[in-house]
Amino acid sequence: MTPTAGSGRRFLIVYAEPSFWSMGPGIGAGSFSRTPRALAERGHEVHIVLPAERGMPGGEEEWEGIRLHRFPTRWSFHPGVAALPIRLGIRIASYLAYRSIGTRTALEVARKVRPDLVLSFGAYEAPVARRVAEALGVPNVIRIFGTSLSLSLDDPIRFRLNFPEVIAFRTPCAKLILTNDGANGELVAQRCEVPPERFVYLRNGLDFSLFSPGPPSREIFDRLGVPPGTPLLMTVTRLAFEKRLERVIEMMPALLRRVPSAVAVLLGEGSERRRLEKAAE
Repeated sequence: MTPTAGSGRRFLIVYAEPSFWSMGPGIGAGSFSRTPRALAERGHEVHIVLPAERGMPGGEEEWEGIRLHRFPTRWSFHPGVAALPIRLGIRIASYLAYRSIGTRTALEVARKVRPDLVLSFGAYEAPVARRVAEALGVPNVIRIFGTSLSLSLDDPIRFRLNFPEVIAFRTPCAKLILTNDGANGELVAQRCEVPPERFVYLRNGLDFSLFSPGPPSREIFDRLGVPPGTPLLMTVTRLAFEKRLERVIEMMPALLRRVPSAVAVLLGEGSERRRLEKAAE
């Protein structure tokens, strides 16, 4: 049901990334932009507190009917890949920095816009949204777009080292919404003792107008440099550790014994690219 003019609610979204895209503006998954755009299209007032790009000043701007409140910072709150001890140290420092900076800036905006609900977009953001919501006396909802905790369900130490996600799952909220990305999210929620009545496990949607069978494209085979009609096994995703794309490479010898002309194509960019290239070699 679409609200009539003036009947919408006011939402404040807390977000720790400067871009709604997983790999930079216009690149990778744009999942984080779907919810605020849908809320705005349905007549709600949406405000988002997020960092400015590094080196850029903060300020307010309109984006597709949404009000962005950017704050300047030298921090990258989701640091990249590094050796374990270094990565853990950076993770702790950036997490604590966001708890401080994010809470302060979100509270400033919240006291001006007076939201009906505070929504966190990710694990780092969950405690910040909770503190802001408590200060204003409104509910908070945690939205997580997948979890890597399922990779360490059998390793208690590694599980706890991913403390931002553990804390997010255990942060009190009206609802915790998790995208079902095939990562055993229900088991993670149980391990973190999320009350079942507060847990919502959503499957990804699919736009059938974009993803539907069609005639084979000669252009695809030409760009790959393989004969037309070659059996293709293709993945389209970020080249990230949690995607476990090395499994595609490892299965190729067995596939080639059955389909000698098959070709595997891994589309994407990410921190695992060089390692996957070496595995393929």
